[in-house]
Amino acid sequence: MNRAQALVAGLRASSLSAQRVIHEFRRAGAVSPRMAQRFRALSPEEEDAFIYLISIGVIKQPKRGRFYLDEKSLLHLWLWSG
Repeated sequence: MNRAQALVAGLRASSLSAQRVIHEFRRAGAVSPRMAQRFRALSPEEEDAFIYLISIGVIKQPKRGRFYLDEKSLLHLWLWSG
């Protein structure tokens, strides 16, 4: 289990759903403001995880309707929680 997966496993949102959301942002290359993309949840659980990840600053919205994964925030949160 890598650091991001370990952090996500401890999130209040479903860990599997949060891992899927994070994976999808990475797969899409949406890891910087310039590469921000739209996101469509595939289930209510993914939607909850997505909203939670936004609320804790792991997913950011630089433009209306465009989102990206902030890897630094994810790592910082992991370090803080560990």
